[in-house]
Formats: sequence, structure tokens, C-alpha cells
Amino acid sequence: MKPAKWFIFALAFFLACPAGWAAARTQVRLLSAAETVPPGGEWLAGVELKMPPRWHTYWRNAGDAGGPTEITWNLPPEITAGPIQWPVPAKFEDQGIVNYGYDGTVLLLVPLRMAATATTGRELELQATVAWIECEKSCIPGEASVSSRVSVGAARPSEFASAI
Repeated sequence: MKPAKWFIFALAFFLACPAGWAAARTQVRLLSAAETVPPGGEWLAGVELKMPPRWHTYWRNAGDAGGPTEITWNLPPEITAGPIQWPVPAKFEDQGIVNYGYDGTVLLLVPLRMAATATTGRELELQATVAWIECEKSCIPGEASVSSRVSVGAARPSEFASAI
């Protein structure tokens, strides 16, 4: 997000919150479609954002205001992440301002790739920091650290494979 937009959101945040701070309401978790991945294999991870009723987050092109959810990965050298695969957003209109995003629960999919040189039998940790802007009548920034594990070996789906 451009620095000017962050300044506008920070200003709106402090004006909307008299104490200057509010806790994020959106719950976030990291899901992996695979429990075990072979060397050179590819699979999907999903960053799930679950918003409370009347709250929403934003799509990659937020519209007139807002900003996209950002995922900053901290992965072992054997794993690389691709770009977010954004689901089709909803359109939110309020007093002439048009935004695009998600309410309820959204799953942002990210393709992951295991290096062909990965050692079979190892367990690797997937870590990410997720940052978003959530809005109801006012907007606040949210951030969470999430993690999941995957093993290197014969392909085996996880309990989340069907959801992803």
C-alpha cells in the first residue's frame, strides 16, 4: 500500500478510536492442503480470515478506500510461495464510496512449492504474518502471525484439503 494511503488509514484509525487503540476482530489461521509433500511437489496453503458480522476486509483492488490483505512469508529455504489467488470480491457501497472485499469468511489461496532437493522425512514450519484492514462503521488495522507444518515425503493430503 502506498505511504499516503497508510497515513490516511492511520489518521482515520486514531480519530475513530479515542484511546488510540482497538483490537482486531478478524480471526486468522493458516491452512495447508497437504500434510506431506514430495520433493519438487506443489500444493496450496490458505490464509483464512473470519470476520464478525457487519465487518469486512479488502480485495487486492480495494476501491475508493481500504487496502488489500498482505501476507509476509517466513519460510524455510526448501519452500517458496507464489502470489495470492484472490477469490471474487463483494462490492460494498456506503455514502458514494465503493469498495471491494470480503465479509464472513474468506480463504486466500497461495501456491507453495517444495524444492526438489528437500530431504525426505523432515518436518518444516510454514510461518506468515498477515496484515489487513477491517471495517464496520470505522476501520482498524489488524495483524496476526500464523503457522502450520508440512512434512517432506510421499504426498498425503491434510484434513483441510477438501476446503482448500
